[in-house]
Amino acid sequence: MKKYYLIIVMCFAALGVMAQTSLVATLTHDGVTTEYYGQNAFVSAVAASVDGDLITLSEGLFTGTTINKSLNIRGNGVGSTVITSKVTLDKSADEDEANHWLNIEGITFNADIMLQKPTGTELYVVKDLCMTKCDINAFYSDSYYYSSNYYYSTLKNCSFINCRITNSITLYNVCEVSFINSIVKGYTYKYSVQETKPTVKMLNCVIIINDIPPKVNFLNAVNSVYIANVPKNNSAIFNNSNSFQNCVITGYAYSTAQRNEFFNDGIPHDKTIWMFMNEVFATLTEFINYDATNDYQLKEITTEEVDGNLLGIYNGTHPYTSTVTYPHFTTVNVAGKPVDSKLSVEVATE
Repeated sequence: MKKYYLIIVMCFAALGVMAQTSLVATLTHDGVTTEYYGQNAFVSAVAASVDGDLITLSEGLFTGTTINKSLNIRGNGVGSTVITSKVTLDKSADEDEANHWLNIEGITFNADIMLQKPTGTELYVVKDLCMTKCDINAFYSDSYYYSSNYYYSTLKNCSFINCRITNSITLYNVCEVSFINSIVKGYTYKYSVQETKPTVKMLNCVIIINDIPPKVNFLNAVNSVYIANVPKNNSAIFNNSNSFQNCVITGYAYSTAQRNEFFNDGIPHDKTIWMFMNEVFATLTEFINYDATNDYQLKEITTEEVDGNLLGIYNGTHPYTSTVTYPHFTTVNVAGKPVDSKLSVEVATE
């Protein structure tokens, strides 16, 4: 729903300053809002913030930074607000793990998101991270943070909702991560010396894997479509750390005999079947690593084996949409000339 606001601007000088740049980051703290302008506006806002603040980004291209505060960060929507350089998540200096939360929505990350390794050899936990309606190029810990078969960073109670992972995401250690109504390309779990199993859940997702052999471990997929572009080669492509419920496997054109061997290692796979891609997707008919132009809509799937009404990113409790959940600017209309030394500005949000 659109809302219109009529603003009477009395000071043309102030208006002129704002008109010089469309890159704006606002920092809201205790009800007071401060504006930062330019490509480094996001960097400045994060540096000036404290735990619990709200940062709002306009449309445009912003430089990434290290996020070492617990913040609510809002963009103008994917494709509109774009972070162009690496973002590092680092709350390792804060000993209060309960204060390690972070909420991010409506931003395209064209560069990598990385987990910081703390000083020493203790495990650094990124806790309560929620990314909603974001496009993410890659999410991982740098290989520098790996030693003696051990990664020093992990995620706990983290979720990705209505997101698109367009390149890869690598998880480590005893992680607890949920992907909900998202497109996830390049999921990899890497083992560590820890024996406790991780929890990785994908609910109503499209999962795209192109590794040979696939490095898919400890994945629990429900109501999802799994696109696997890997040859069968006389062994099951999934190991028994994975489970599938009401899922469709598609991608590589396996023979009938190979399809029957997908789950020959005792993998839980309740109501999960293999189908050709042109039977699954409305317009996607062949394997593509990630197709930004495709909406991944499914055809109507009616089989006894799976419930097609539950499948895919547009079903379930959080149907996929890239529209942010808070008001954001859509249009700004400025009158052609002032009346009585006043300039009328109409701003529309939705």
